[in-house]
Amino acid sequence: MKIEEYRSFDATALGQLVRTRQIPAQELLSCALEIAYKYNPQVNAIITFLEEEARQLMNKLEHRYQAPEKEVPFFGVPFLLKDLLGEWKGTKLTQASRAFGNYVSAETSELVQHYLNTGLIIFGKTNLPEFGIMGTTEPKFTGVTRNPWNLSHSTGGSSGGSAAAVALGMVPMAAGGDGGGSLRIPASCCGLFGLKPTRGRTSNGPTLGELWDGATVQHVVSRTVRDSATALDLSLNVATTAPYKLPRPEKSYTSLKEGAEKQKFKIGLYLDHPLREVVKATVRPEVKNAIHNFAKRLEGEGHKIEEISFPVDGAELARSYITMVAGQVAAQVEHELKTKKNGAKVHASDFELTTRALHLVGKAISASDFVQEKHKWHLYARALDKMFEQYDLIITPTLATLPTRIGELEPKAGEKIGLSIALLLGAGKPLVKLGLIEQIAYQSLSVVPYTQLANLTGIPAMSLPVGLGPERLPIGAHVMAPIGREDRLFQLAFQWESMFQWTSAPLPS
Repeated sequence: MKIEEYRSFDATALGQLVRTRQIPAQELLSCALEIAYKYNPQVNAIITFLEEEARQLMNKLEHRYQAPEKEVPFFGVPFLLKDLLGEWKGTKLTQASRAFGNYVSAETSELVQHYLNTGLIIFGKTNLPEFGIMGTTEPKFTGVTRNPWNLSHSTGGSSGGSAAAVALGMVPMAAGGDGGGSLRIPASCCGLFGLKPTRGRTSNGPTLGELWDGATVQHVVSRTVRDSATALDLSLNVATTAPYKLPRPEKSYTSLKEGAEKQKFKIGLYLDHPLREVVKATVRPEVKNAIHNFAKRLEGEGHKIEEISFPVDGAELARSYITMVAGQVAAQVEHELKTKKNGAKVHASDFELTTRALHLVGKAISASDFVQEKHKWHLYARALDKMFEQYDLIITPTLATLPTRIGELEPKAGEKIGLSIALLLGAGKPLVKLGLIEQIAYQSLSVVPYTQLANLTGIPAMSLPVGLGPERLPIGAHVMAPIGREDRLFQLAFQWESMFQWTSAPLPS
């Protein structure tokens, strides 16, 4: 199989070729590795190659080739794990942090085991910002991941490495997680489909129950809608010990493609900026036009579109989100500082400046303040419930801008000095009182102010490619649905996919 042919197939099609013995799985892996080894030095999507482990997986699958299971659509398809939560026994899990540079997983997570059970061939792990914190994949330890559409720009975060690999055609889909937009933002930046399932839809076990207070959900980023739907169908078995459990959907998500065009929805459309009052931010005209045109085309297909206000106060939402992230980062850093990794002690200097600052802030936030902000999540959920009484879906941009330039979201020089002084003094409370961390967070969230609402309320949401802006930079539309209603998202996504054909990024020269 030639490289361009391999890149033209999605995971479902590749699995079909292997099951029907039109092509051996070894050939697919060879194609994936050829692309990865040739182009990864330019984009830095993969930070750990696991070729030997992939070959071993191939050998274990040999006995299944005698009668490949028809119900396993991804049989022999190359796949990548995000290097955060992608626990695979005996493999490195760095979380893009120097503190975890030599950490090796002692067990395999339930979701990774689901992927292995489907016959996917894992041959590497992808890049992310340290601990998945930032909205751009530019970690100091594992290096910058560059957008295949334009190497001067970001892939977004935190599943930026996975999105870059899929956009480049190394794999047709890759694993990720979403705690504030971390699947949807990279999908938008790289012209892909990214869906965040409902809270509890996929497993975080066995060692973890909820992630980031329930804000984080794991799934995949993909080039086609059917791959995402099928992957979710195959990931629904959640352990009985999980804190959230959802009933299985009556129909498989994959089956929703049939007759999807008949579904007509009443949709709320929001095109303004939720943080315009606190950071004077606006939505870039090219983005607003692309989302407006997307809505118009849906209207032409029989959907009813009405402009709405943002369901909650954007600044309050940002503060709630920032408080949660700071608290979670503080807890993680404190744990790591007290725990030896492979016999070696972790030091504060092993973490990035922003992570260390969030650690100080998280320690300075009182338990009372944390709980009060967490209570607001339920108020946001109620506000959304009321809106979903009127509308089946809500559309916003995924990003308020085009994908940012590399380095654009770095703290400014003065901010770095302020953070460094605070770290030197160990002074977290002044950072909170002066609002420096809040200022940096607003600067970052002003680019992506829409996605966090779905994480804090637990609802499902997705990003769909809707066009290319200047410099061939992708633009995504963000769509939210009521809790448990991934079916609506997939039905709309299948419709849009038939109307708007998106492709892989061009290979770098």
